[in-house]
Amino acid sequence: MPDVYRASYTAAIPDGANVRGDKVTWTDGRGKKREGKLITGRDGSRKVCIEGSAWMCRYRDEHGIQRKVSTGCRTKEGAQHFLYQREIEIERIRLGIVSRDEIQRFESANTKVQSLFEPFAIHQQAKDDTENHIKRTKDKLVRICSECDFDSLESISCDKIEQWIVEKKNNGLSPRTINSYLIAAKTFLNWCVSTERLSANPLARIKKLNESLDKRKERRSLSNEEIARLLDAARERKRRGNRSGEETALIYQTMLGTGLRSNELASIKVHQVDLDRREIILKAKDEKRKRGTRQPFKAPLGEKLKAWISSQNKTPKDFLFVYTVSGIGDSFERDCLAAGIPLKTDDGRSVDVHALRRTYGTMLARAGVPLTTVQRLMRHSSPELTAKLYIDVEPVDFANALKKLDDF
Repeated sequence: MPDVYRASYTAAIPDGANVRGDKVTWTDGRGKKREGKLITGRDGSRKVCIEGSAWMCRYRDEHGIQRKVSTGCRTKEGAQHFLYQREIEIERIRLGIVSRDEIQRFESANTKVQSLFEPFAIHQQAKDDTENHIKRTKDKLVRICSECDFDSLESISCDKIEQWIVEKKNNGLSPRTINSYLIAAKTFLNWCVSTERLSANPLARIKKLNESLDKRKERRSLSNEEIARLLDAARERKRRGNRSGEETALIYQTMLGTGLRSNELASIKVHQVDLDRREIILKAKDEKRKRGTRQPFKAPLGEKLKAWISSQNKTPKDFLFVYTVSGIGDSFERDCLAAGIPLKTDDGRSVDVHALRRTYGTMLARAGVPLTTVQRLMRHSSPELTAKLYIDVEPVDFANALKKLDDF
């Protein structure tokens, strides 16, 4: 039976939330008070069920298939009117008065793209996408629509997107960045197709750019001698803000010893550092692949982390390190310059804070760790990605490899 209901989605219980019975209350990043219902997830963990702001409706289309779509309405009355109009539309199709394609063409010609961003955001929330990812996707869609003059869904075309891609390439935008915009647009339009707002994705035939041809961000790993100089410079260089040189050096050491990305390490709290098992527990919401992991580290690093936690009187709920991703990136570049480490070499390869992760992979490979093990430690989808982008092979490695051959 056709009906309307509020959309809901589950999320991890926010830090600092107040839990009373089955009710969870907290204040979000915008200072707005929020509330939800306490539930138990499939994995047995406690989560909060949050009711969305827009109303959904469900009905059976002209083929008898059940559909669930967002009405885009914030009131029940508006959602019921939307459902009523949809039922009239289905009845007209069944009587042969109009076809589904004709209705879609008419709707796409009149639907404002901007009006669909909020229902699309609700769809992303239902998939457990992070708030940062949802915001970044919306920012990309707004920019593309503005620069390509996409007002309605019907106005979106391959030709305009291709012209935009060429223009951005000529202006120096990297293939990787252009691809991120293209992915955001395609994902949005695929959702429009799945919700019957479009009959087909107009950008389906556009392929991603080849990122491997862009050499501007080809990183290299650091040598042992460079690492020592970097850590000395981090400890000794005068810096602004509350972060000390010792903390900065320990941040670098932790990245080198675990392979964690800078944004992943910034999310770690003291209770996520298991000193007994020598593992850092990375939550799914903070990991790039959204799976979560227990990242191991060696005993010497564990001793340093234990001493750091003790010296700073940190509680289990405190962050292990306090920094912003952009801030630690700037510090890394300044520390490299102070240590005499070039940010870019003559062959075009560069170093930035993410190069510490590449260094981690390279050190594992040079230590003779099997490639599949390196892949799992770095949490990559395939060994090919690990070998291609995260392991440096130098002439000295070739020479050492040849020494292992039998003479003949």
